[in-house]
Amino acid sequence: MSTQLNQTVSATSTTTKIHTALTAIAIAALMLFVTSVLYSASAHANASADVNVIYLQGDAATARLAELTKVIDSGNATAKDYKDAGIIIHQINRTDMQIANVKKGEKYLKKAAKLDPKDHETKAWLGSTITMKAPFVDDPGKKTLYVKMGSRKMDTAIRKQPDNLRIRLIRGFNSIEIPAFLKRTRFAVEDFNHYLTLCEKGQCHPQEVEKVKTGLQFAQTVLAAK
Repeated sequence: MSTQLNQTVSATSTTTKIHTALTAIAIAALMLFVTSVLYSASAHANASADVNVIYLQGDAATARLAELTKVIDSGNATAKDYKDAGIIIHQINRTDMQIANVKKGEKYLKKAAKLDPKDHETKAWLGSTITMKAPFVDDPGKKTLYVKMGSRKMDTAIRKQPDNLRIRLIRGFNSIEIPAFLKRTRFAVEDFNHYLTLCEKGQCHPQEVEKVKTGLQFAQTVLAAK
């Protein structure tokens, strides 16, 4: 009996590990998809962030971040400097997430939000960044806490600027990145539908619209599977 029990426990543990690994792979693939959408959407969103900053990748992103870091270290940084630095770090973290960078991005975006409290887009970026802390803790309670903290900021940003295309995309894709049991998928459906409605006015690029439709279909599939 003891041997059978040990074998059962071992098999269950192995199954859990496999499921966790597959989930991680799926989320990683989704994050790459989200990054491409957010980069693309930046040129058409009705917000104040520097479009070029969100588009930057690779060496160009690293170089611009280094420039902004010097300004920040000099003590002469503006809210926009902190915001741009936080956005660059946020985008880098989507494909190469490291806890030190997540915390740095959070620090910069918090500073930007403090200097310019009326910039709700900054708060959306900050909220998304906070949710990125969840994978780095083992305590389920803390994981949930980080997701809830970040989600509240994105929700508030949406309430303040419901027609901001970029904020809709930030929250929408964030909502399908996190586990479905946290019940954020419905917000993805809301955001993507609202985004598409706004795009009927001709504000969006056709390629973006197709990507958002794909995200919407994914969210609807997740909800239907419950």
